[in-house]
Amino acid sequence: MTLLPCGAFAQEVYKWKDEKGVIHYSDAPRHPQATPLEKDTLPYSNTGSQPSESPAAGKARLRRGRNEARAGGEGRQPSASPSLTKPKAWLDRNGRLRLSGTLRNGGKGICQSPAVEVVVFDDNDSVDGRFETAVVSGDIVHGGETRFAGEYFTPVGDSLSWSATPRCGASEGIVYGTPKRGTLRLHQSRTLRLRKFKPK
Repeated sequence: MTLLPCGAFAQEVYKWKDEKGVIHYSDAPRHPQATPLEKDTLPYSNTGSQPSESPAAGKARLRRGRNEARAGGEGRQPSASPSLTKPKAWLDRNGRLRLSGTLRNGGKGICQSPAVEVVVFDDNDSVDGRFETAVVSGDIVHGGETRFAGEYFTPVGDSLSWSATPRCGASEGIVYGTPKRGTLRLHQSRTLRLRKFKPK
């Protein structure tokens, strides 16, 4: 019916169904079973277009859209954002590499099981080893900080470099922060001198 011109309803319209079940429309009764069509019962027959949406219905539709969008975002939890503040590396009196500093959570989510992953590189910038530092406290809330400290076995060579990456556990998985890197010159005065013994 939507294909019929609007002027077609100015005159009588007839409707009938053929033996195959197909419905036909015509401006003349060309079939014995054709019956006049009641135009007032057809949807949109008076205007030729769909009725406009009322202001109340429009507000209700917009409200439903906002609620659906809000419901879609309810499952998302705020994320943690770990970072390191002034990490410091040095060699202790036993020649072991020590690394310490502050781990901060700048995100709105909770930093669960915070830690710092450290990679140590030798003189040739090849990976010498890896270790993980411990933190002083547990989970870190938004804007919170905690101290971390760790150690590595006595390195060999003239110098080494290290890369420390903060890490947080979160509801969406593991979250890593920006790594910090530094270089440390190894002291050459760590060679032990053997005491000379006089024979008896």
